Amino acid sequence: MICLVILATFVSSPALAGETFVFNKWTLRGNRTQDHDKIDITIYSNRHENYNFSTNKIEVQRQGGESLNSFTVHNSGSYVKGSFYEDTRTRLWGTVNTVRNSYIRSQESSAGIR
Repeated sequence: MICLVILATFVSSPALAGETFVFNKWTLRGNRTQDHDKIDITIYSNRHENYNFSTNKIEVQRQGGESLNSFTVHNSGSYVKGSFYEDTRTRLWGTVNTVRNSYIRSQESSAGIR
């Protein structure tokens, strides 16, 4: 019985079967996608500013050298108050056209004995 198993192993072995195979496959594939998207966007923005500020300036002017007995004082100032308002509307519309191309090239190969 053991001899029969050994003999069957040699007969079914790929080396003794003698069938060789070669597999070689090339794949070339291309793809193109086109998109046409229409857009229509409106943006509203508002800006409101209120401001006020004031300044004061005092200047001492001496008359006749270093004497502190005779001098003139100049006093000035200003005050500003205001507002700023801005309302903006922006509209963007049109069509966005997109084209995508992709190419694939592949090779698969194998060889053996069956």
